[in-house]
Amino acid sequence: MDEFWLQIYPWIVSGIGGFIGATILLPTKLGEALIQFRTSKVLEGFKAQQNQELERLKSFQSRELERFREQLSHLGDRGRRSNEMEFAATEAVWKGFVKAWLSTNTCAGGMMTIPQFSTMSDFDLASFMSSSDLSEREKVELQNATDREKEYANILSWRNVSIAATDIYQARLVLREQRIFMPASLTSEFAGVIEKMSGVQVQRRLALQNPHIPAYEFGKATSDWISNCVAEFDRLANLANQRLFREERASAEA
Repeated sequence: MDEFWLQIYPWIVSGIGGFIGATILLPTKLGEALIQFRTSKVLEGFKAQQNQELERLKSFQSRELERFREQLSHLGDRGRRSNEMEFAATEAVWKGFVKAWLSTNTCAGGMMTIPQFSTMSDFDLASFMSSSDLSEREKVELQNATDREKEYANILSWRNVSIAATDIYQARLVLREQRIFMPASLTSEFAGVIEKMSGVQVQRRLALQNPHIPAYEFGKATSDWISNCVAEFDRLANLANQRLFREERASAEA
């Protein structure tokens, strides 16, 4: 109310001045006309000023509304892009994890098929080695071994350890590259399981390097992994799925 009187005060003063002058002419018709004229001028001036203020307010509101719309559009685009990058990052990490998981299982379980070299003729042995992917050095070692089954198993075990090391390294590298697009909690879960796989690979390598030492002397990483690898796989799969499809789940529950 005080602001209103401050705005209209100059117009009232102007009107009073005109009114005092007009009272000299009262009660003539001319005096009445002058009073009405001055009053109309005061009101017209006040209305014009109020209209100008209203237009300025409308212009300000329009600019603010447009700025707010631009911010909402920017946030929407940024959120959509962020979701897309998170989806792509999680997909890349998951693929790397699956490959390392399979390699680790092969390394830990010693899954392999050993030919019966003792029953092979020299021709059969030569045919086998020519069709295999053994390196020239490995072929020579197998050819000269007194126990070819054991030597072949040793060659494959070392190969499995090497493949696991490469795949685990790649899984860790992809996680480090993509972690900025993923929630910290999910990154931590993947990192924890990758470290468990690395422990298995290291233990198997040490056992191969030191065949005279019982494997259990190097820890329980392999036995623990064999017992829990499937559960770990399922747990990470569920965590990643829940994160990627959280909006669909929320809509379905609603």
